[in-house]
Amino acid sequence: VEEVVTGKRRDYALEKRYLRKDGQYFWASTRATTIKDEDNRINYWIGIVENIHERRTVLEELKKYKQMVTSSNDFIALIDTDYVYQAINTSFLKAAGRAREEVIGHTVAEVVGKQTFEQKLKPQMDRCLAGEEIHHKDWYTTPAFGKLYLDMVYYPVFESDRSVSGIVVNGRDVTQLKTLETQLLASQKLEALGTLSGGIAHNFNNKLS
Repeated sequence: VEEVVTGKRRDYALEKRYLRKDGQYFWASTRATTIKDEDNRINYWIGIVENIHERRTVLEELKKYKQMVTSSNDFIALIDTDYVYQAINTSFLKAAGRAREEVIGHTVAEVVGKQTFEQKLKPQMDRCLAGEEIHHKDWYTTPAFGKLYLDMVYYPVFESDRSVSGIVVNGRDVTQLKTLETQLLASQKLEALGTLSGGIAHNFNNKLS
């Protein structure tokens, strides 16, 4: 207000909280300007206060979700119906070994390679774009971390008319778990082989006797 009065600015706009008569606070957008006379003196103030509490609340919630997605260790991406990346989180960028501008606005084939896209990703994405939620595990080679075993989930993005406008892809690194499962399976095979060998030797000894 002081800057408008002293002529440093013509008007102002800000967002602030107001206190209602019932004791509740709400967020509002306040805009104000002045009407001056011939001598450039202020005759009137014109102000508008718009209740933006619902919008502000939604934005705060979206900010929290964005922080959750950004800080997640999973590789998360939003892809449209043309297989073009619209959004990605930090973990995805680290695995891809690329800058954000090298991914956003580019197709999946351009980022991960045509062969990987055609053979491993496109079949899952096409099913997802048809409205199906897809779970898939496979080995993938990443530029930054090498070969990883990923638990991939493809979620269709539905519009209000139930049409699918894109895909949310969530990839979780389960390489360590896969390695442990492989080691356990190998151990169980060796144990079974040992049991079988022991049984054969026992029968052979009986025959000798």
